[in-house]
Amino acid sequence: MAIKITLGELRKIVAEELAAVKASDIFQGGLGDNMTVADVAKKHGVPIEQITNQIKKGVNVEKEHTNDIRSAAEIALDHLTEDPIYYDKLDKMENPTKEGVLDKEFWRAIKRVKSKPKPKKTK
Repeated sequence: MAIKITLGELRKIVAEELAAVKASDIFQGGLGDNMTVADVAKKHGVPIEQITNQIKKGVNVEKEHTNDIRSAAEIALDHLTEDPIYYDKLDKMENPTKEGVLDKEFWRAIKRVKSKPKPKKTK
C-alpha cells in the first residue's frame, strides 16, 4: 500500500531541502550528501520542477521503508542524484502495462540521460 504525500508536505520538504545546511544529512554516504534539490537539477541540466516532481514520487515510494518524510526525501534525493528520472523508470518497471514498456518518449528520455557526459569529480 502506497502512502500518499500532500502538496503542502512536499512544499515543506522542498523548502527545507533548499534552505538546509548541506552538511545536515541524516544518512551519511549517500550520493546526495551535501546536495540540494537545486544542485541535483543543475548537475543533470534539468529544471528544478522536474526534480521536485520526482521527489514527490520518490517520497511516496520510499515511505514504504520509513515513516519519516525527511528520511524518505533524502533517500529519494540520493537516487535522483544518480538519475533524474529514477522514479519514472521505477514506475515503468513496476507497472509495465500502465503506459507500455515500449513508450517511445520514455526510452528517448533514457537515451538522453545516458548520453550526457558524466561530470568530472574534483577533489
